Amino acid sequence: MKRLLMVLVITLLISSPAGSIEVNGNVDGEWTVDHSPVVVTGDITLRGGDELIINPEVEVHFRDGFKFTVVGLLTAEGTEDEMILFRGQGNNRWRGIRFIESDDRSIISFARLTGGDALGNWQSHAAWGGAIYIQRCNPTISHCIIENNEANGYGGGIGMYHASPVIEYNLLRNNVARNGCIGMDGSSPTIIGNTIINNSGEYVGAMFLTASSRPLISHNIVMDNSSDRLDWGSGIYMEYNCEPVMTYNLIAQNNQGGVFLAANCRVDEFINNTVADNRGRAAVFLYQGSRLNAVNCIIYGNQAQTETIGSTISASYCDIENANRQNIERGDGIIDEDPLFEDPDNDSYYLTNNSPCIDAGDPDFEHDPDGSRSDMGAFWFGTPFDFHIEQEAFEYGYLNINEETVDTIRVITSSEVEDAPDVLVVIELEGDEDWLEIDPLEAEMTVNDSLDVILTIVRPEGEGVELGQRQSVIVITP
Repeated sequence: MKRLLMVLVITLLISSPAGSIEVNGNVDGEWTVDHSPVVVTGDITLRGGDELIINPEVEVHFRDGFKFTVVGLLTAEGTEDEMILFRGQGNNRWRGIRFIESDDRSIISFARLTGGDALGNWQSHAAWGGAIYIQRCNPTISHCIIENNEANGYGGGIGMYHASPVIEYNLLRNNVARNGCIGMDGSSPTIIGNTIINNSGEYVGAMFLTASSRPLISHNIVMDNSSDRLDWGSGIYMEYNCEPVMTYNLIAQNNQGGVFLAANCRVDEFINNTVADNRGRAAVFLYQGSRLNAVNCIIYGNQAQTETIGSTISASYCDIENANRQNIERGDGIIDEDPLFEDPDNDSYYLTNNSPCIDAGDPDFEHDPDGSRSDMGAFWFGTPFDFHIEQEAFEYGYLNINEETVDTIRVITSSEVEDAPDVLVVIELEGDEDWLEIDPLEAEMTVNDSLDVILTIVRPEGEGVELGQRQSVIVITP
């Protein structure tokens, strides 16, 4: 049974004085669109214990060579239509946003970060993270566009050291670094739902892992990245005892291979990944005592499929081109057939009706959303449930809180899948739950079903919400 999370996200609307401002030194408070553009005339720091809120549509322009160091709580939340912008002023470059042991509640969402540089010797942390650097803290970077940034070291877009941030649903493109658009050292981030395309590196193009990093890498598109070095890799490269979990990723059309493991790395869960049409030495390359266990994967159409040197690839229920000629430990369910992708020439790696990968995955795995046996590859074949919210009190997706203490939203399901299974809908509140009650918190729903959810505003003595606050409702599908 699949789960749907409906997250209620709070946004406070507070009036602010008008007029563009210049800032340097210590910053806090709130930047509104009336302040925009905020011009940064020197290095700025958000100190520990302080908070800065940056509202939608604010532009932050940095004069040449200045950076933003975050130790306190940064809340920079735009919207899909009113994104925040961080950039250099005019043709100037800037030195990025640097989270240093900051408040873990910090978030940048729906923002565009462009033109950042991390300079210096590649081993220095000052040269990591062209747009964003994260050290010993765990902020959230969500729904951002991170493009045209550079780093002399790790992470042309995002670099991190001993950190566990959430990096989700971002577009990272056209970033340049020595090692990876996303680079990490000793870190365990959650990297989910990102599109990582057209990035380049001297050694590694898209993603670089080192020093026992243990990220979750799931539901990402890693395409058209490039590396200058044959033995490194333009897709995802890891070294020195890294142990990521990698599921439901598309890794395709990179110029120097797809997935490289070196120096005792292990990927015990390499599940439902599509590795296709990569060029270079091998699509999946292991050496120096590394190991990878592939299940429900497609490795097909690459210039070379797999290569191992002192390492082991095991596979079951996978479609691997020239499987008999690959140096792999073969389990059950291995096939060697054209997966019949929809349109790889136009970057579509969905399965078509007659694909041999449909219903060919491990029968013991959780079934696909249409109730059938799991498919191979990153994208299951079928039409998932569609959910939407119906509420007359909504204005452009927001529920305006007024004198009424009770209101209702209606969740409606639909699907083109015949005989689709029931779906468990789970409704959660993000943030302080003391002021709002939700009933029901979960319910089973069928196709073309509806569910009334009652929201009751509770106002404990001395607490509660202000009139004029508005509530956004976001539906996140599995």
